This record gives sequence, structure tokens and C-alpha cells, in this order.
Amino acid sequence: MKARAAIAVITAFAAAYLMGSIFFQETDMQSRQPAGINVSREEKTLSFTGEVRQREGWVQFLVYAQGYQWLEADCAIVSEIKLRDLQQAAASVDWEIWDAVWTENENVDGVGVTIHHDGKAYEPNDLTKAADHLGLVDTLFVGCPYFDSIALQETAADCTACPIFPLEQRALQDKFERASGESGYYLKEGEMPPVGSAVKVRIRFPE
Repeated sequence: MKARAAIAVITAFAAAYLMGSIFFQETDMQSRQPAGINVSREEKTLSFTGEVRQREGWVQFLVYAQGYQWLEADCAIVSEIKLRDLQQAAASVDWEIWDAVWTENENVDGVGVTIHHDGKAYEPNDLTKAADHLGLVDTLFVGCPYFDSIALQETAADCTACPIFPLEQRALQDKFERASGESGYYLKEGEMPPVGSAVKVRIRFPE
């Protein structure tokens, strides 16, 4: 409850971010490809590369995009793409669906993620021991309207030194809990490609 009350205090930051956010940049995104992200609006997909950093033990997410730095060490696959660029790319593919995913932090039917390596495509549940189905928001942290305006700034340094960090971390850890009550998951032994392997992450939207 304390975390929720504190979040209300920074709602103004979220509103300011929204006014200049990814959803008002769709026209610009139609004319360019974000760095490191392949966008197909015809196929309604986007893809990017990452590197396997962990292939056993517990992780919070399978995939990490650059932004919330304190999450990187708890992700199995790390990409060099910026989370803000990923948000903008996804919004350019399907504005309405991405709006629901980003603002509500909820999985949307028909939105899927696959990990590709050495000619094979893996669903998130193929690589983890999670008993419940893992959707997009369970596989990759998509951001948060309350904190993106601070965490995704181009000049953002190590956020763990920021006064708002304890609130950010506590509030987001609450959001990471899935309907099953679980948060994060253990990787299946021997299923994840070797550490250091390059993989492709593909996100698909419904037709």
C-alpha cells in the first residue's frame, strides 16, 4: 500500500512523459528504423539481437533491453538495443496493442515472443521451468509509465544512486509478480544456448 501511495506522488512525471512519449512519435517512426531493431509493419513483427549471459539458475526476465540498469544482471539474454527504441518500434507496428501492453503491463492475446538460435525457435516456456504461460510482459520488461521518464533518459547514469530508486525497485518488483503468484523463473538445464551465443528475439503482433 505504501508503494502504491508513493506512486501516486509521481503521477505527474508519468503524465509529462506521456505527452512526449512513444505514442506521439508514430509518424516519425514510419520513416526510420530504430538502431538495432528490424521492424516489419507488413508482417507486424519486430526483431533484434541479444547475447546469452546466463543459462542456468533463476532470472527475473529472459530478455533485457537497455534502460533499467539494475535489472540487467537478472536477465538471461542481454540486448544492446535501447528500451525506449523498442517501445517506439512496437508502437509503430500496432499503437493500440502496445498502448495496452505498456500502460497496463498485461499480456495481450496474439502477442508472442520467440528466441531464435542455430535454426531453432524457442518459446519462452521452452527455456524456463515456469508452470504458467509466459507472455511478452513476463519475458521482457516493457517499461513503466511511472518511471520511464527518469530511467530512460539519454543521460541517465547508474539509477541505484538516485533518491527515487528504492521506490522504483519496490514498486516494479510488485508488478513483476504474475497471476500465478510467481516472480521470475528458473531456466531449464541444457535448453538455453551457451553463454556468449548470439540470439535473435522476435516479437509478433496479431494480424
